[in-house]
Amino acid sequence: MSLVLMLATAAALHGSVSPAAAAPGGGKPRLVVSAPTRVPDGQAVELRLSLRGAPADFAGYETQLRFDTDRAQYAGVLSSGTGVADVGRGLIALGGAEHEDGVSFGFVSCTSSNCVQPAKGRRSGKKAPGSVELGTVRVLPSVAGHLQLAFGITKMATAAGESLAVAAPKAFSVQVGDSDRVLPAPASRLPKVHPARAPKVQDLTGDRQVTYADIMEVNLAWRLARETGATCATGANGAEDVDSDGCIDVADVQRVAAAADLAPTVESSAREGSTSLSATADASTAESTLLVVGSTLVVNSTGDAADASGTDGSCRTAAGDCTLRAAIEEANAQSGANAIHFAIPGTGVKTIALKSRLPTIADASGPTTIDGYTQAGATPNTTDPQSNAAIKVEVRGGGEDLYDAFSITSSNNVLRGLAIYGSKWEVRILGLGAVGNTLEGNFIGTNAAGSYFSSTRISLSGGVTITEGATRTMIGGTTLAQRNVVSGNAYIGILLYDEPTDHTVIRNNIIGLSPSGGKLGNKNHGVDINGNSSDALVADNVISNNGRGGVELSHGRGVTRNEVVRNYIGTLLDGDTVTSYSGNLMFGIRMEDKVTANVVADNVVGANKVAGIKVDNSYENRFVRNRIGIGVDGTALSNEKTGIMITNHANNTMVGPDNIIAHNPVGITVSGNVDNDYNTITQNSIFSNVGLGIDLAPVAAVNLNDPGDGDSGANDQLNYPKMTAATTTAVTGTVCGGCTVEIFKADAGNDAWGEGKTLVGTAEAAPDGTFAVAVTGQVSNGDVVTSTATDDLGNTSEFSNNITVGE
Repeated sequence: MSLVLMLATAAALHGSVSPAAAAPGGGKPRLVVSAPTRVPDGQAVELRLSLRGAPADFAGYETQLRFDTDRAQYAGVLSSGTGVADVGRGLIALGGAEHEDGVSFGFVSCTSSNCVQPAKGRRSGKKAPGSVELGTVRVLPSVAGHLQLAFGITKMATAAGESLAVAAPKAFSVQVGDSDRVLPAPASRLPKVHPARAPKVQDLTGDRQVTYADIMEVNLAWRLARETGATCATGANGAEDVDSDGCIDVADVQRVAAAADLAPTVESSAREGSTSLSATADASTAESTLLVVGSTLVVNSTGDAADASGTDGSCRTAAGDCTLRAAIEEANAQSGANAIHFAIPGTGVKTIALKSRLPTIADASGPTTIDGYTQAGATPNTTDPQSNAAIKVEVRGGGEDLYDAFSITSSNNVLRGLAIYGSKWEVRILGLGAVGNTLEGNFIGTNAAGSYFSSTRISLSGGVTITEGATRTMIGGTTLAQRNVVSGNAYIGILLYDEPTDHTVIRNNIIGLSPSGGKLGNKNHGVDINGNSSDALVADNVISNNGRGGVELSHGRGVTRNEVVRNYIGTLLDGDTVTSYSGNLMFGIRMEDKVTANVVADNVVGANKVAGIKVDNSYENRFVRNRIGIGVDGTALSNEKTGIMITNHANNTMVGPDNIIAHNPVGITVSGNVDNDYNTITQNSIFSNVGLGIDLAPVAAVNLNDPGDGDSGANDQLNYPKMTAATTTAVTGTVCGGCTVEIFKADAGNDAWGEGKTLVGTAEAAPDGTFAVAVTGQVSNGDVVTSTATDDLGNTSEFSNNITVGE
């Protein structure tokens, strides 16, 4: 059941409204929200947004969804833009930008299907229809009750960037579970705005052109303002407020997108797919641009002053030195590949103290490589499993609650050999134009000594965030020199969010420990893959001592085809040793909120404070060849409550083959809801757990078989096999007709219901339920065996009672 909100009241007008903004018939466009009236406890609330009465030149929108962020979390937005994309316009996401009152999000569009290189895209000559499907946004409540949801600032823009008046729906509530408690939405805070003036579309990145990079500069300013809770802001220098109404909003981003859509006007100096700001540029200008291709800029100062000119090819502040800020400005202005090296006088570590966010690395004409290992005395890591990197250049922010250090919106850039810490996000990579960027050999979140850590937990901050469709980012690599240390951050170590933020590789890093393996946790998750990010590889890392989970995959079926392989999670650097601090404070690996078809393989997962692995309301995820509660050399590394926990509507999980699950209080639990079904546990080695090896709810005791197996519950409470005889050649008995029976050597003979330590045979039962599993050569007289059943739907039973071979 759902409710549709089509309220033409409570409309908020922001900025100017041109006659072109009027809907057909003179009415205001209205935001329409389709929402469920009720969801089960633990399920996300999904809202479908559309615009009715849109003008033909509708191009973008933004809105703010307010809710109690202490009791619910943003779980992703997926823009469809049906009605805009269908006429050939490309979309650029705005947000989602989380803040203390909820989340702000939207999109802008360009007249080409390729907004990164608009001159190459298919051009749109059509108009949008009067009805536009905007997309979906999801909110995941953490407690039951009446969750109030309210839409705050809602603005829309024409293709030219003129503001639209929009009627937004009033607040409403969704019943979560059965509780009567009210979870109120925060009150709206309306901004002060001024009448819009003539637009000042200009180059914001210093390359004398209006390109996708400038769109992303305003986009980033919009996001930064929303993340701090501001519904309006004017940006770092005011230039991002293109229409000068006192508010960076969707209209400003759309105005720049419209300008970047234009074909190049001066081919001699303009970069491909851009609009030159110097229509009178002569040949000498073009020649000077060509002369600086492939230049190396050398930072010789720890200062933070800007470049004196920003465009003359020489890195020089007013004081005559070259700062990191000035070098990035010059690199953005110069065509082709650029390198930034360091030759700061003196010995020891040199600290660059930022007074504001560094210029965005935005040059689409060629990559920029910033190499801290060029500073005297700096050397990359040469050891394993720790890092002995000698970093000699630190980039220190002004505080984790203030501004970012590095931002990247272009492709193939490299940050290497830096210690980056004390910022809101140490590195932010965002947008469709950010493809193939690399972070290697850095300390991210800590200083060059590997001793700094944030003393305060600050939400929505961290080491690296990759969002809004940035793809193929490499964090780390296969060599020792590429290893990063991502530790000490105020919230998340590495965050991936938004579709299509895909094909990220996080490899060979230390995440949550110091370079030598000491205590240096990130305050929340080590790695967090969210909101429709897919195809990531998290491999060969040590991920320990984080304040919540080691690796989390969450929020939407679009979080799919990710692989978490060959990591040490919850251990020290060697994969065999644990301490009081090494475990992640909740889960080693968690999957929640409908993530689908991900693979977890060949990891060591131990010493985590709740469970090694938790699968929560997710589907078709596979776990193979992991060591859960046991180290590489067989050392016991108990997770404190459960090895694997499958709960809360999780379906079609595949645990096996070849996992080793040992030394935990319980091996595997399947619990929480009657529809936790079709979870297959097959061909694993499960032993030395204190409680049951496989425990179906109700947990903590064996669920005895019921006649006819008519009960229901987790995994349909499938009856375990009834073994009637065991010899050195075969084990026989009865089970559900057509079910698969697996026979194991039991862990020990003292318990009536064993854990299956060693698989010795498997077979399918006859239609009448009789089975005979061949075990010739696998068992001897006196061995104790146990068994499981798996039906044709994938439900696996608990282990059966033991019998002794030969008796």
